[in-house]
Amino acid sequence: MSFEELAKSIWPFLLKYLPLETLAKVLTPAITQFQLNQPRIWGDPSKFINRNTINCCNALINTRCGTVTIESDVLVGHNVSLLTGTHNYKVRGMSRIKGVPTESRRDIIVETGVWLASGVTVIGPARIGAHAVVCANSLVIGDVKAGWIYSGSPAMPIREITFDD
Repeated sequence: MSFEELAKSIWPFLLKYLPLETLAKVLTPAITQFQLNQPRIWGDPSKFINRNTINCCNALINTRCGTVTIESDVLVGHNVSLLTGTHNYKVRGMSRIKGVPTESRRDIIVETGVWLASGVTVIGPARIGAHAVVCANSLVIGDVKAGWIYSGSPAMPIREITFDD
């Protein structure tokens, strides 16, 4: 009997005889971990193009004002934010909060082989060039050259990467 078959056969028993509080204590850690490993998409999910099947932890993908594309072999650290959204800072009150443009073409493209370390924030429009590395807690507010290491807030080029192969 497979694990899936066992789980299906035991599920009615668990629901009938275990208190809901106990079931919640058992399932909550697994559900939380699953949710943290899925990118949170704020905006239109169809504007998130993921060619990588990324494994990330607590990443935020904002597609309100553009498309976010992640190519293959991309490493995404904990708490990375890819933000296409913006607000009109020239207005006050609720107009600033609610006045989000939806088609301002603030696209973000993360090319093949990029490493976005933990805590990186990318503000669109931006293109992160192939095989670039963006160091932890950096703020990217433009393009990143392919094959370079960037660090800081705002992220600046540190040095070109010399690859082993």
